[in-house]
Amino acid sequence: MSEPGVADFRRLCSRLSLAATGVFAVIVAFMGVMLVILALRLNGIGERRLWLLALIVAPIGFHLWALWSLRSLFAGLARHGLVFGRGSGVALSRTGWGLLVGGVTTLAAAPVIIRLVPPAGAVGFAVSGLSAIILCVVGAALIALTALLRQGLVIQEERAALRSTLDEFF
Repeated sequence: MSEPGVADFRRLCSRLSLAATGVFAVIVAFMGVMLVILALRLNGIGERRLWLLALIVAPIGFHLWALWSLRSLFAGLARHGLVFGRGSGVALSRTGWGLLVGGVTTLAAAPVIIRLVPPAGAVGFAVSGLSAIILCVVGAALIALTALLRQGLVIQEERAALRSTLDEFF
């Protein structure tokens, strides 16, 4: 990629990092406001409601972790350009794990939530279940891609060591 292309890529990654940070902040702020409203309205939240709230919020925590990891990936690419190093692999792997575990948590929690909150019904499960399955697949794909890229990084390091040895020899 030409130098202007690298600069454009770095600017794009910088914008994506800022956008991910903004989305993260909005979601955390919204969740905070909702928890405060719930605490004030419920006035002494019962154990059953507390468990229900924990079931609802658990997948969001994993998805936020994935979003934060993705933000750090974009920030690293904005700083270093088209260099895929160990930090990028770790961020990509964490994103994949966050999406995968968040999706699995959503799939595990959805039937319980639907049973405890009857108005949600089958429609709520169909919507949350489908998105959770897609997130699981994307998360697993990111994890597999990370393993492949990690292997490529090892080969790249071996190549650099061999090149160094050859340069010393000649």
